Amino acid sequence: MNWIINWIKSLNDKVLHFGASFAIEILLAVAFPGWYPWARFSTNVILFGGGKELYDFLHSDSHDAEFADLLADACGALCGEIAIALLR
Repeated sequence: MNWIINWIKSLNDKVLHFGASFAIEILLAVAFPGWYPWARFSTNVILFGGGKELYDFLHSDSHDAEFADLLADACGALCGEIAIALLR
């Protein structure tokens, strides 16, 4: 039963990573409208997503650095770019 609770917590964490990255992508598009989509995407995933995972890695006593979190960030950023393209 405990594994189910841990799985739900992990899934919730990925949803938060996805949502935050999606929102950051939209904010980057508003703040820097002249940037190419790949530049916004790369900045978001490397700077914000990678930075968060580096922080988690350096504070491993209370945080877990996971590649799956970075993947969720990339998916959120990609969906953000798709949303931006559809709205234009």
